[in-house]
Amino acid sequence: MESHHSITTHPQILPYLADENSQYDILSDYITRHISAGGVPSPSVDGDKLTEDDILNAMFDTAGRFSASGQRLSVPEGQTARAVGAEQVRQAMKAELGRDFSDAADCELLDAILYNVFPNMSFWAGFPPSLVYRWRPWGASHEHTLMEVIRLKIPPKDGPRPPPQEMRLLRDDEPWTAAADQLGAPLAGVFDQDMANLPYVQEGLNASLSGLVHFGRYSEMRIRHHHHMLERFLKDE
Repeated sequence: MESHHSITTHPQILPYLADENSQYDILSDYITRHISAGGVPSPSVDGDKLTEDDILNAMFDTAGRFSASGQRLSVPEGQTARAVGAEQVRQAMKAELGRDFSDAADCELLDAILYNVFPNMSFWAGFPPSLVYRWRPWGASHEHTLMEVIRLKIPPKDGPRPPPQEMRLLRDDEPWTAAADQLGAPLAGVFDQDMANLPYVQEGLNASLSGLVHFGRYSEMRIRHHHHMLERFLKDE
């Protein structure tokens, strides 16, 4: 529910995703949001050493959701990697789906826009293939949860609607890359990067002598709000 972990967890996205300067919003008791701009480098990267061509090619090399030609791309004089990248996505989606995306804003095509809905769901907004997360209890264990990742795609304008996929349940010892055929290799790799953090986070929480967790005033405001809501509902019970 924050983006500042990217600097060490997802270093491959830093040339084209603004992480540390993401926007965080608490829209209501039940809905929060964060927005990370795409097509611009992270503040932790020396932007003076990156050209617009570097930013554009980093997006196509690592994002996976874009349709890259395999050749190095260049940004025309006077344009930005963000604008050119968004247009590439528009054209790729039009070719794949037969639909017109000319009215889609650049932010809807490139930015990481994540809505959290209390208590247990997250929705990525935007036009490219989007994701929904859902967490559910796993038996009576507070040390485990079932995390579901649902990948949504816009159906093609013409032709039959593809059938829904069957649920793929990974074992505890299976990496997310085992489902790369369904998620795509770049996205599955990002999940594996995230999951590598969790044992250490859990160990640290269990080892805390104070029993307290201190959240950042701004970048972790959504996490703090989530716990306030949990405490409110548990108190009501």
